[in-house]
Formats: sequence, structure tokens, C-alpha cells
Amino acid sequence: MIKQIAEYKILLIIILLTMISCNSSDKYHKRGMTKFSQKEYSSAIEYFNKAIALKPDNLKVYYDMGVTKLFKGDVKGAKSDFNKIIEFLPNPNNVEEYLLRAKAKGELEDNKGALEDINKALELDPKNRVAYFDRAFVRQYLRDFDGALDDFDEIIKINPQDSASSDAYMIKAGLECNLGRRKKALEDFIMAEKLGHKGLREDIESIKANKNMCTSMRYLD
Repeated sequence: MIKQIAEYKILLIIILLTMISCNSSDKYHKRGMTKFSQKEYSSAIEYFNKAIALKPDNLKVYYDMGVTKLFKGDVKGAKSDFNKIIEFLPNPNNVEEYLLRAKAKGELEDNKGALEDINKALELDPKNRVAYFDRAFVRQYLRDFDGALDDFDEIIKINPQDSASSDAYMIKAGLECNLGRRKKALEDFIMAEKLGHKGLREDIESIKANKNMCTSMRYLD
């Protein structure tokens, strides 16, 4: 009995230490993101490293550190962080891990690999709108414009009246405008405006006036 109690106490201590470690890791991660927002990239990386030391399997920290290194001009270091995410075997039921790995692959210009991971994420969660947005942008890089438009349509189908659909209409319209599909672009710009997007009136009037192209391609950035 005494041995069992001792083993239980040890297990409890391990669980508590793990919880403390994870909480501290999250705090360092948040501090790193604060430093990143302040453009203090070296300090941000220091905090990210501290977070990883406490929780080595935190893929989100690796991704944020990789992006920070890109902003700092350390392309080699950024690639190393993104590769660590790619080498990590995702939990077969974890949508977020597949999407993070897809972003890492995208940063390394492996868009086909990114597409594979996003497809896996959507198999697990067919209504994940973040995944549809991510896939739409990857498909644009691969010049599968119709596929990208289909993804924006899927986002809209899930909830036609919210801000995500407004964004989907706006970006979709910009792509259609770029493809010369002016009538459809006009319809989607009007829908985006109805759902609350500001600053689209110039594009709408430009298409109505039969000008050659939209006044702005900012929607495709």
C-alpha cells in the first residue's frame, strides 16, 4: 500500500510539473508574439526558444518562430523551423497540425505538399473554413483558379451571411476580375459590400463603367 501511495504521488508530481511546464511555454509563446508585433524579432525568437525548451512538440511555436526569422532575414533558420514541423508526424485526428504543416510547406514553396495536407484536414473536418481559405490560396499559386473559386463557394455555403463569407466574396471577386469574368466579379463585389466590406464602391463602379479591369488587385495578395 505504501509503495502504491508513493507511486501515485510521483505520478501526481509529474502531471503537475507537466501542467506548469505547458503553462510557462504558452506564456513564453505569447511574449514572443508580443515582441514580434513590436518588430523586436531577436527578442521574439529568444522567447520562442524558451517556449520550445519547455514544450518541444508545440508546432505552432516552430511556425511562428520560422515566420519571425523570415522577417529578420534569416531564411536558413526559418527553413529549419518549417522543416521541423514537416518532419513531425501529425496526429491523424488533429486538423490544426495538418494545417500548420501545410503552411510550413507553403513557406518552403512545396505547394503540392501543402495541398495534400489541407485535403487531409478537410477529410477530418469538411466544414473547416480556415482549411478552405488556405486551399483556395494554394490553388491560386498552382494556377488552379477554378478550384480556388470552388473553395470560396464552399466557405459561403457554410454560412452565407457572416464576415468570413464577406471576405470570400471579396477575394473571389478580385480573382474573377483578374480572369476577365466581369459580370460574376460585379455580383460578388456587390455581395461583399452588402455583407459589410468597405471600400469596394470604386471597383463596383469601375466594372459598371466597362473599364478594362478592376481598380485594385489587393484582394489577391
